[in-house]
Amino acid sequence: MGQNIVRNPDFGEGLRYWKQCGTVAVHLSNVHPPGGLHSAFAGTKAPPELDGDAAICQTVTVPARAQLEFYVNQQTNDVIKYAWQSAQLVAPNGKVLKTLYRVAAFGGDWQFEGPYGLRDLAGRRVTLKLDAHGNGDVHTYVDQYLDDVWLGSGAGPTPQPSPTPSPIPGRTPIKHIIIVLQENRTFDNLFHGYPGANYAKTGYNHKGKAVQLFELPLMTPWDPSHDYKDWVVEYNGGKMNGFDLESIDYGTGAPKDFAYSYARRADVKAYWDLAREGVVGDATFADHRSQSYAGHLYPIAGTSGPIDAADPDWYAADNPEYGSSCADEGFGVAIDIRTGATNKSYKSCFDFKTIGDLLTKRGVSWRYYVDSADKEGVVSGYASILHVFDGSQWANVVSPETTIFSDVQNGSLPAVSWVIGTYANSDHPGQDVPSSNGPKWVSSVFNAVGKSQYWKDSAIILTYDDWGGWYDHVKPVTFDYFEPGFRIPLVIVSPYARRGYVSHETHYIGSILHFIEHTYGLRSLGTSDARSDRFADCLDLTQKPLPYIPVKVPGSFESLFETDLPAYGRHPQDPAQRD
Repeated sequence: MGQNIVRNPDFGEGLRYWKQCGTVAVHLSNVHPPGGLHSAFAGTKAPPELDGDAAICQTVTVPARAQLEFYVNQQTNDVIKYAWQSAQLVAPNGKVLKTLYRVAAFGGDWQFEGPYGLRDLAGRRVTLKLDAHGNGDVHTYVDQYLDDVWLGSGAGPTPQPSPTPSPIPGRTPIKHIIIVLQENRTFDNLFHGYPGANYAKTGYNHKGKAVQLFELPLMTPWDPSHDYKDWVVEYNGGKMNGFDLESIDYGTGAPKDFAYSYARRADVKAYWDLAREGVVGDATFADHRSQSYAGHLYPIAGTSGPIDAADPDWYAADNPEYGSSCADEGFGVAIDIRTGATNKSYKSCFDFKTIGDLLTKRGVSWRYYVDSADKEGVVSGYASILHVFDGSQWANVVSPETTIFSDVQNGSLPAVSWVIGTYANSDHPGQDVPSSNGPKWVSSVFNAVGKSQYWKDSAIILTYDDWGGWYDHVKPVTFDYFEPGFRIPLVIVSPYARRGYVSHETHYIGSILHFIEHTYGLRSLGTSDARSDRFADCLDLTQKPLPYIPVKVPGSFESLFETDLPAYGRHPQDPAQRD
């Protein structure tokens, strides 16, 4: 362990050596510090919210191989648009060199932050600034406690382990969250005609002429193209009428205006049955505007960037080529989310924080179930996170994906699960498999949990990684040039779901992350979760728990994997087809 260059790191000398650098004072506190007797407190514990910034700073010269670590205890009932907690490194001229986090955290207990690597700032004079910001709202509050700040060369003190928690007492009866992530569908494509939902019967082409939506089988032998350029064409400056300019990625036989089609009702009956049993969301949007690679990073991190420390506004956009993860690095088109520029590429191995990291830090179990052939591919999000792929958390990425059934049966289902089916069972167009594959696979997962001991405290979520090139009539709001994308399906089934409810509230993939954070008392990642809701309208946690109604699908589940039926469970001969 190296020497700590931070003076008065545990506030044993009050706020000596720390400068008040905000508009509102920071105070000394003795409330629940993890070590010693004191901590620094910024903000308010109850309404009204502070108006301005309560911040303290200390200026240091960063040593070689430096790492920064500290403890924080943060809480707010506001949203990040108006209130946040942040930690930054600032240059003498006031320029922000690094933002370690900027979140609207609501955990309310001590969390270990770090280690943050500062090697790129070695030798520089910098100011560490820790801030709680509010806008003075009379109904909200925001606070941040700080303690045991350590900055030095090499590793800092070993953090105190967090106890293995249950969900926050009194907050929610949910103890298991299962996310089934399918591929390449819009809401209009999958739930056309669903009673009470917002769906279109007619679209428009780029010339402003009406196009009647029409029915096709769920599975087609051709795949609509759906990279970032396609999204821009279809969006057409917000007119939502460029779908007739859509092209085919691969396959043949697509009819005219194929993007304006919707799935045959009989093929998606199982999805509609699940929706009736729980909640269907008709205002749920993908967090991004491209393909499956980004579509499997956002559900675990709320982002697909930054691609590196030197390019904080550049995110991974289209799928990589010549490799797809940290196991075999490929290259893909990156996008500057602030300008829309796409003249840089990324390597398919990053090191940003994930919801898995927050769960692990808090002692909450999780698993990412994925097919063996895809464990290091584009749909295995954690395979592109270096510290997970090269670390102990990689044991949480489990193959085959059917392991979830034995985990349910054996009583070893983790608190949080992501379930990624095989290509043939993913609903991804452009295959020669039956349309029943995807619904049969998804229903089997729901039925397994619903019939088990875990039903009583579970929330099972079905959603999709991207829009897949299909038509949708609802114009998304715009946060930047890459976020969010078009509408995607959302179904939530739980003993506490508002059965038969159609949610018209706006949700995002980030809502899943926020829901996980709220359930287990985690701090915010500060990415798409921070601007997303947490499905509060979809669940009634005070209602009498509902029984599960099994979904019936034709044929046996085992037929998806029989070796004498090679079309079932087939993987694409060209990995680029899983996009």
